[in-house]
Amino acid sequence: MKVATGEYPPWSSKDFKHGGFVHHIISEAFKRKGYKVVFIYHKWARSYKEGLLGNVDATAYMKYYNLERLHTANENMSPVNFEQSQRKVSGLV
Repeated sequence: MKVATGEYPPWSSKDFKHGGFVHHIISEAFKRKGYKVVFIYHKWARSYKEGLLGNVDATAYMKYYNLERLHTANENMSPVNFEQSQRKVSGLV
């Protein structure tokens, strides 16, 4: 099972054991049903698009990603960095 995802440490990261906490739970849940999950890491916008196009079986951990962000110029920012940048702009820091 191919799953598109992005970096969102510590919950999801290709550099963490089991791909991070969230990915470990996803892998274990599908393993119990006989599926092997392979996470494919992209920038968030690409993972979102890969899911929409049906190029992967699923996307993981898209809670903090939405169509508005898909069309904003957040470039390589992770969801955490994007949120922090928005707080700085809004003065909520």
